[in-house]
Amino acid sequence: MNRIIAAMLAASPLLCAPAGAASVTLAGLADSEHGLSYGLDARFSPADSWSLGAGVGRSESSVSGADFAGTSLRLSTDLNLGPFFANAAAQRWKDSGQFKSTTLLGELGWMAESGLSVSALLDDRSMTVDYTMTVQGQPRDAHIDFDGQGFGADISWFGDDWNLGARFIDYSYGRSVDRVRAAIDSANTGRFPRPQLLLDSIVTRAAGAPDRQFAATLGRQFSRSSLQGDWTMERDALTHARIDSLSLTLGYELGAKLRLDTTAGFSDGGAGGTTAFGGLALTLRNQAPAND
Repeated sequence: MNRIIAAMLAASPLLCAPAGAASVTLAGLADSEHGLSYGLDARFSPADSWSLGAGVGRSESSVSGADFAGTSLRLSTDLNLGPFFANAAAQRWKDSGQFKSTTLLGELGWMAESGLSVSALLDDRSMTVDYTMTVQGQPRDAHIDFDGQGFGADISWFGDDWNLGARFIDYSYGRSVDRVRAAIDSANTGRFPRPQLLLDSIVTRAAGAPDRQFAATLGRQFSRSSLQGDWTMERDALTHARIDSLSLTLGYELGAKLRLDTTAGFSDGGAGGTTAFGGLALTLRNQAPAND
């Protein structure tokens, strides 16, 4: 679960939308540990089987004395060719003077007429950490790169009224983990932004460095509304701390072109302990849903 899930749910009808379909989503998310994020996402379908998306956002959090404040840029594209589909997404999150995180996600899959969908996932994550160290009594600026690749799979089923799915990604960071740990533990290291705490906050989790992810979802569609439950598990690559999140999203069609999604849930684990979170997403479309 992250701060753009509600926006993704709201924009999902555009994946196979007619050419010219578009939407704009304004979303916000907050948690009980003073975390706050908000963003604007737009999506456009230049062809019946192709859609493009772009978004900007801002997130701020404070976990165990570590303050984060960053801006994000997002790009995505989806392509459907008969039963086959391919998705690609990129996000860059840059903190104020501490580090930047870049995530590249690719998906290639196949969907049967029964609604069963199977896909392979590739996730490339890189992070540049800026910190200070003391050399001969003088503070000096330094930086370290932290990067890894994740491989996984997704299996889902989409019925007329129900949908369910599960996905798993396993990451490998090689010697990047050892380099970051050595910098953190060094007696010469001064200010260090503690990137291992990014996963502890729901609003910065998309910019973190997990070494394992698992997510399961179950949803029910109604005539003008939907209800979806999500469980996610992530484990931090630096500390191996496990963080579990449960959430429930209620979506409702406010009119022919306007939709509201409301999310509530809690996250447990890591340095932050148990935190509650909630979010809203408002989506404006230029076309009414197919069942209207």
